[in-house]
Amino acid sequence: MKKKILTTALCLAMLPLFTQCASQQEVQTLQYQLRLMNKKLEDVKNDTNTQIQQRQAVSSSQMGQLEQEVMVLKNQLEETNEINRRLKEHNNTLSSTTQQESLKREQAIRELQQGQDLKEERLVALNKKLAEQDKNLKAIQQARLRDAETRAKNATAAAQTAKNKSKALSSGKVPFIKATKKKIIRTTGVTKKAPVKSTVQKVTPQPTPQPKTVVKVSKAQNTVATGAELLSQAQKEFDSKKYSAAYTSYENIARERYNEETTIKALYMMGESRFQQKEYDAAVVKYQDVIRKYPNNPLSISALLRQATSFDLLKEKETAQMLFKKVIEKYPNSPEAKTAQKQLDK
Repeated sequence: MKKKILTTALCLAMLPLFTQCASQQEVQTLQYQLRLMNKKLEDVKNDTNTQIQQRQAVSSSQMGQLEQEVMVLKNQLEETNEINRRLKEHNNTLSSTTQQESLKREQAIRELQQGQDLKEERLVALNKKLAEQDKNLKAIQQARLRDAETRAKNATAAAQTAKNKSKALSSGKVPFIKATKKKIIRTTGVTKKAPVKSTVQKVTPQPTPQPKTVVKVSKAQNTVATGAELLSQAQKEFDSKKYSAAYTSYENIARERYNEETTIKALYMMGESRFQQKEYDAAVVKYQDVIRKYPNNPLSISALLRQATSFDLLKEKETAQMLFKKVIEKYPNSPEAKTAQKQLDK
């Protein structure tokens, strides 16, 4: 643009020279062209200014938009920083809380383990105590049995003696009479013999020694003859709520060991008899005999469940929960597992 202005000025300066050298018409033509040139220069100048103004306006508008965008980004950045700060504080708080909760859980687990160990120690001591009581009870029962056998033998001997006496009398052997001293009565001139006073002495015939007859009964014959019948009789006593008599009957069956199923049933029902008598400690021991000796028998599952119920009734809640869980874990598909789960849900 400066170049055009300089060109115009140069033409104006040389105009006098042109006027002297050129004609009037040429001068007018030249002036016309100069005017056109000036007009174009002004138009160009105006257009340039307008474009510059428009560009400035556009630039100003873009600058305003950029400033607004910068402000928005700045606000978002501040919000992001604030959120990050809050998240950091929350993470710190959460980490501290997590550590505290972890410590609490570890402490609770330790306390639970200690309690479990204590319960197991008490259970072992209880089993020992119950074993001693059971041993003493068996000793008392054996002593009573021996006493009954002695009385039975004495009664048998007395009956045999009476029987021998009866045989002796029935065979014609009677008591005989033996005379004693004569008594002489003296009178005047006559000597009389007093009546003879005799004494009757009964002689008891001695019993003839009889050979002892020993009757041997085969254990197999005894099993076939009485195994199922004794169980049925003991069950009747149990159903009649004669739990003490039922316990004794089941104990005799278990001692004889008729067969495995009969023995297992007897041991289990011994525990049931004690359970119904509310002697839960003794019931636990009898159930343990089934679990320990016959772990693969279905009654061992019921025995384990009954043990858990016994401890629950003894207010040993933690031990009961442990045994209920053991039933569920060891026999998950059994009806006893469903019952144990219901007890845990309570």
